[in-house]
Amino acid sequence: MEHIVDVGDRLSQIKSRYDELSALISDPKVMTDREEYARLTKEHAELGEIVRASERLNALQERIAEAEQLLADPELGDLAREDMEAAKDELTEAEADLKA
Repeated sequence: MEHIVDVGDRLSQIKSRYDELSALISDPKVMTDREEYARLTKEHAELGEIVRASERLNALQERIAEAEQLLADPELGDLAREDMEAAKDELTEAEADLKA
């Protein structure tokens, strides 16, 4: 469980740095320094991939939780089960993307 918390903390730090970089690269002072701008935009792009993968992971986890709540519903249970299985498959892919 501690490992999960560490990963969550690290993803939060990455998101904060990504947001900070977003602000920095739109600063006119930074834009005039080509080397600094290039370094920051490269880091921004790299972190952006992680942020997007993390957001996808969170959305899939929410989708699974919502589907689990609908499993007992006689009318929506089968549809919820199908959606949950599809989301779990996508979640496995998203986790692999995030680890890569």
